[in-house]
Amino acid sequence: MTENNGINVNTISDKYNFCVFGVSYIGKPQNNTVMYVSRKVENLLDNLSDVKECLIFAENGIEVPTEYKKENCFILTDNPQKEYALFVRDFADMKADINSKKKYTYNEEKGYWIGENVRIGQGAHIEPMVLIDHDVIIGENAYICAGSIIRNAKIGDNFKCYEKALIGIESYNLAKDDNENSFRIPSMGTIEIGDNVEIGANAIVALAATSMTQIDDYAKLDANVVIGHDSYVGKNAELATNANLGGYVYIGNNSFVAMNSVVKNRIKIGESCFIGIGSVVIKDVENGEEVFGVPARKIRI
Repeated sequence: MTENNGINVNTISDKYNFCVFGVSYIGKPQNNTVMYVSRKVENLLDNLSDVKECLIFAENGIEVPTEYKKENCFILTDNPQKEYALFVRDFADMKADINSKKKYTYNEEKGYWIGENVRIGQGAHIEPMVLIDHDVIIGENAYICAGSIIRNAKIGDNFKCYEKALIGIESYNLAKDDNENSFRIPSMGTIEIGDNVEIGANAIVALAATSMTQIDDYAKLDANVVIGHDSYVGKNAELATNANLGGYVYIGNNSFVAMNSVVKNRIKIGESCFIGIGSVVIKDVENGEEVFGVPARKIRI
């Protein structure tokens, strides 16, 4: 049962009668969303103390406080990620059905496509073969080069992206069905890009799986950079060509990631750090540290 673009949890449990309208992550839960909790992140369960009317698929064996059960619907299962993924596919199908009824407008003079409910500030320059999808917001003085695609994004002023930048593409998250076959979990988050950000040619900024992929003010991304889902790139951070961030990575303000470097999922790099060329970062990097190598190690000076 859907209600105003939400799904009522009484389709799963008749003990509850409320709707969920999106997804969130146990590390940063939000009201009226669906999420899952595995034993690996059981320690984050107390984040639910301030939320209510959530649908939560939890791994068997997790002890859920009684007060959390009063406000939220918990479904215990051996594979919470799979059950979450199957439920979220209903959201994705619903969104796809809504978007299928929307139309794109072709700008014959400039040669680009634009969706419905798009807002673009004054002074924008948009080159041919660009696609700006439904509901995107872009600030003033944007410069968007040929072949770029922008979806699911809110972008600040003085933004520039170079040729064939891909912003808001579906992220790579997989689950296993009952036959151990992989299937993709739909990405239901958003993207937020600050003021004075530049994104290089062929760069990819993946749509958040559960919350937000964020690039803060004055950050600069070179060509072929990949920003994984739900990651954060801080103010004045710089990522050189072919730098590759996994999902849920944090890059602090004023940090530099050199070319061909790879940062593992869920790694935090502090402020004013330096990641040397071709490094593979598999551990957190503290503020001001310089690391280099495979795996990356602190440079001793």
